[in-house]
Amino acid sequence: IFSFLMKVEIVQAASVYAYIPNSGSDTVSIINTADNSSTTVSVGDFPQGVGVSPTGDFAFITNRDDNSVSVINMVTNTVINPAITTGIGV
Repeated sequence: IFSFLMKVEIVQAASVYAYIPNSGSDTVSIINTADNSSTTVSVGDFPQGVGVSPTGDFAFITNRDDNSVSVINMVTNTVINPAITTGIGV
């Protein structure tokens, strides 16, 4: 399984989490950079990019193969379902 880090954005100085799309497994690894613990959440098909809301409350994961955007609540580190369907070329 290959994981490609396409884009990581620094949210705020107080954030201790890194959100890493795992394209080969359709998941996102959430890494606590303070203690190096991690968890994995399922998202859409072939996640590639990460965007963050201006408030730092939500991470937006672009899913290439199903043309969707998954939303992760950065306070609880849970996926908000369902994913947002977009047009071709997310």
